Amino acid sequence: MKLKGLEVKKDDTLDFVVDFNGEITDDEFVWAPLIQMKSASAANAGQMVEWNAATQFGGPPVPPATPLERYAQTLLLTNEFLFLD
Repeated sequence: MKLKGLEVKKDDTLDFVVDFNGEITDDEFVWAPLIQMKSASAANAGQMVEWNAATQFGGPPVPPATPLERYAQTLLLTNEFLFLD
């Protein structure tokens, strides 16, 4: 989708709704919007500013597992937990 000339004012919000009627499952989507605009700041007036959803918006990183979580995962992978006698 290409949209030119959309006027956005300060404190406006752009919402992106993704829907795909294909074979994608588990709330996946393949569309990554690219937003380009001319800077309105006095220091960079007229320069192009770009936001790329594929590279800049990835969500927060997953924190590493705690020792207790790692221990629980290890126990769940043992034969005693995996198989019933």
